Amino acid sequence: MRRVLNELGFSSIKPVSKPKLTKTHKIARLKLTKKLLFVGKDYWNDVVFTDESFFSMYNDSGKYKIWVGKNEEKPVNETIKYGKKKIMVWGCMSSKGVGDLHFLDRNMDALYYVEILANN
Repeated sequence: MRRVLNELGFSSIKPVSKPKLTKTHKIARLKLTKKLLFVGKDYWNDVVFTDESFFSMYNDSGKYKIWVGKNEEKPVNETIKYGKKKIMVWGCMSSKGVGDLHFLDRNMDALYYVEILANN
């Protein structure tokens, strides 16, 4: 079956994970889009887009595959249960440009967020 599907141009992939949008979410997004459609250029002078992401020193998420030959030994994926090194990186941008990247040494909370915004 796999060979036939490959010959027909199909390939096996992992689906992308995305949050499920409810009907309420979709309606709210549409309302916001309609509102923002008619705002002037000056509106965007007061808007800051932010995002943060964790980075880990170890790829232990299991989200990769390794191809091996029939007679090859299975490779070992060493894992670490405790003391994993990870860091959160936070960044922002606005109509005025791109802000600095911040490497956070603690969890983000409202006070820390306001502190970072004040320094950008």
